[in-house]
Order: sequence, then C-alpha cells, then structure tokens
Amino acid sequence: MTEASAREAKVRKEYDDFAYIVSHDLSASLRHIKTFTRLLIAEHQETLSDEEKEYVYFLEQGLHNLEEMQNALLIFSRLNTRAAPLEPCDCNEIARNALKKLSGVIQKTDPIINTADLPTVMADAGQLSTLFYNILENALKFRAEDGPAPEITIDSQKIGSAWQFTITDNGIGIEEAFLGDVFRMFRRLHPNTYPGIGAGLTICKKIVERHDGKIHLEPAKDKGISVIFTLPA
Repeated sequence: MTEASAREAKVRKEYDDFAYIVSHDLSASLRHIKTFTRLLIAEHQETLSDEEKEYVYFLEQGLHNLEEMQNALLIFSRLNTRAAPLEPCDCNEIARNALKKLSGVIQKTDPIINTADLPTVMADAGQLSTLFYNILENALKFRAEDGPAPEITIDSQKIGSAWQFTITDNGIGIEEAFLGDVFRMFRRLHPNTYPGIGAGLTICKKIVERHDGKIHLEPAKDKGISVIFTLPA
C-alpha cells in the first residue's frame, strides 16, 4: 500500500468511526427532544395561534429530517461493522422485491418498467436490496410534475469478470457539473422541490464499493439519468 492510499484508508476509517459515533449519540438526544416537544404541543394545542402552529409544523419537520439523517448515518456506519456472508443473489428477485416495497409510489405514478433477465451474483442480500431500492426510488421520485409517466429500464451485461448493471429513467436528470456531487452525504440538488435528505446514493456507493465494484451516473440519451454500477460475477 502506498503512502497516499494509506492516508486515504485512514481518513475513510476516521469518517466511518465518526458516522458511527454520531449516529448512536444522536439517538438519545433526538428521542428526548421529540418526546418533550410532543408533550408541549399536546398541552398547548388549543391555545396556539395560527402563526405558532406554523412554527410547530417547521419544528416537527426539522425533527423528522434530523431523525432521517441519524438513521442514514446509522445505516452507513453499519455497512462497515455488520457485513453478512456473501451468498448467491438472484437480481431478478432483488429488483422485484424493491419494486414491491415501492408499490405505493408505483400506484400513484403508473410507471413503465422494463426489466431484462438479470444475473445471479455473490453479494450481501440485504445490502443488494438496499442498493436496488434506493436507485429505483430515485428513478420514481425525480420527475417533472407535468412530465410523462416514469419509464425505467433495468439492464445488465457481462464485462470481463464483472456484471455491469444500468438503471435508466426518463426523469429530470442531473446537470453534468453535479454528477459527482450526488454521492456526497446529505447533498441535495433540489431541496425545495423533492423530499429526502440526500443520503440514498451515498449509501449506494458504499454498498457497491463493499462488493469491490464501482458506480457512476451518466445523462440518459433523451432525458433522465442512468445509474451504472458493477458487481463481481
């Protein structure tokens, strides 16, 4: 290992340790804040003015976002501390299960989903499920309100000793200048338009790297984005 790669490994470990500690230490504080906030609201609900009710709404939204961020940090840290044995995973089944979990969104958006015959890979089944779920959730979420119905294509091809997966959507896409930013924790490109905390793709990147793969984004040919990642065959 070179000196540069050793430094990089050290920084990554320090970051992972930090995420683990913060995610755990935040839990108790958030629970206390949430509990006493609810008690205050319950006690004074009838006397709150419209303006004060608006303050309460923003307070609850802020607490919800903090909880989501804490959960994301916890998931991120567990990717390093809780690795399950690799096992044969049928990616057709993994994709189907991810879409089942997104059935509520699918019923509302009525997407067109094209899925090729996907391979079986050696992976951590739980992490692979999270990977597919996060990518597909984004594909359904990031679309124009007045645009066409979502269209998602899930494909794969064998390249050397790896399988390359491509999940393409016809959504709003991402400007080329920001393609690298989306993998940063809590980086949101559309904070006022779409819900979320900006952790999904960060977690996806960590999962792919844990499986000795790579992940990147490319603008789709017409409109939208392609998420491309590799996993060992």
